[in-house]
Amino acid sequence: MKTKLLLAFMATFLISCSGEDDTITVEADPHQVVEKKLDYVVKTTEADSTIIQFNDNNQIINETRYDLSGVIDYKKEYIYDFSGHLKTVKDFYAFYGLDQPVETQSYSYDDEGKLIKRIINEKQSTYDLITRVIYSYSNTVISYEVTSNTSNNTGHGTYLLNNEGFISKIEGNYTDEFLYEGDNIIWFGGTRHLPSDIYEYDMINEPVGPYVHMYKNPYGSINNAILMTSTLYVSLLGSNYVTKWYNNDNNFSYEVKYEFDDDGYPVKVKRYYAGIPDPLRVEEIFYK
Repeated sequence: MKTKLLLAFMATFLISCSGEDDTITVEADPHQVVEKKLDYVVKTTEADSTIIQFNDNNQIINETRYDLSGVIDYKKEYIYDFSGHLKTVKDFYAFYGLDQPVETQSYSYDDEGKLIKRIINEKQSTYDLITRVIYSYSNTVISYEVTSNTSNNTGHGTYLLNNEGFISKIEGNYTDEFLYEGDNIIWFGGTRHLPSDIYEYDMINEPVGPYVHMYKNPYGSINNAILMTSTLYVSLLGSNYVTKWYNNDNNFSYEVKYEFDDDGYPVKVKRYYAGIPDPLRVEEIFYK
């Protein structure tokens, strides 16, 4: 696949003021952060390449995955309402044809932007799977009930919140638990996820730009992201760059290294596995 990638850049500037007898030149503040928005991200592995595109709110609008021959084998579309809430997600697979989604998820929210309902419709299924989310008045417990349009009750469970209001435990047919440092998940484990994972972050360098929130922005909050994607992005929902994760049995270990432009924005992210010199995955980040 041949993809044309454009890398935007901005130069420092001078502001000149002219008077009758003299000219005053003031240099721009070198510490002033230049505001950039995400344009697209290209993720490359040995098996495929994925292009992720964004709207002006730095929210993902679509993901397109290509195989090694440059043919699309998967697409995902994100549709938002006028308030910026994620309204619909559609998954397309080449195996079933890219003209119709294989799965469609629809979401509803309360006045505070918290998820209250999710409906999953699968092309191969004759029913909709409906999840209703209920928040306690104390804001310490979130309960959910899963039903369908062909049966009354197919599952239920509870999410427990920590003192900061983040989901810290999921209790239902399985149990998942999370430990946080600030809003970064530093430990994740449970009956469904053994052995547990440990995450490390760069707590010294302050992130610049919207990339660090790339996977949280579509959902609006950490809790919404967990409710809507389960544990898909647990290491990517906080406010700092993840630098390493591994499990208790050391069965795997990943390191993440970042490259930045002159304004401090990340432009390349490389993920390495178990000390292997070549990166397992490379992300190139482009701004507008």
